Amino acid sequence: VHPVIFQLYKSFCVFVLGAALVASRSVFGLEPTYLFSWWGIFSAGAWIPAGLATIVAVPRIGVGSTVLLTSSTASLLSFLVFWLVFGEAVRTHKLTPHGTPLILAPLYIVGMVLGMGGLVWAQQAGGRERIAEEAAALACSAEIECCCAAMSPEPSVRTSLELSDRLTPRACAVADDECCGVKEPPP
Repeated sequence: VHPVIFQLYKSFCVFVLGAALVASRSVFGLEPTYLFSWWGIFSAGAWIPAGLATIVAVPRIGVGSTVLLTSSTASLLSFLVFWLVFGEAVRTHKLTPHGTPLILAPLYIVGMVLGMGGLVWAQQAGGRERIAEEAAALACSAEIECCCAAMSPEPSVRTSLELSDRLTPRACAVADDECCGVKEPPP
C-alpha cells in the first residue's frame, strides 16, 4: 500500500473516531459538545507529514527504530513546547529537606537524546552485519545461477536456487557444487 493511501486511511479513521466522540457527547447531553481550537488545525497539519514520515521510515530503518525515534521526538517536543511556548514551570527537586533546589530537566533532555541515539546506533550496528551477510548471499545466488545456466540447459537444475533466498556461505558452497555437478563435499 502506498504511504499516502495508508495515511489517508489513518486520517479517515481518526476523523470517524472524533466524530463518534462528539456524537456521544451530544447524545449524553454533555456540554460543550464540540469546542473548536486552532491548535487542532495546527496539530493535524503537523500530524499528517509525521504520519507519512513514519510510514516511509518503517521499511527503511525498521519498526523498532521508527517507534523509538517518533516517540522520543514527540516526548522531547512536548516538553520543549510546554516549557518554552506555553510557559509551564519546570519542576524543581530537593535532595534534602533544606537543600538547594535542583532542576533535572536538562539531565532528562540529555539522557533522552543520548539514549535515543544509542539505541538507534546499536540496532544499526547490528544491522551492518546482517546487510553484509545478505549481500554475500545475493552475490552467491547470482554466481550459482550463472553456474547453473552455464552447466545445464535444463531449467529444472535451477530449482535449488528457489529453496532458500538466504544462503549461508557453507550452504552457498554446497549449492554451488551441486548445481555445477561437483560431487565432492565442501571442506
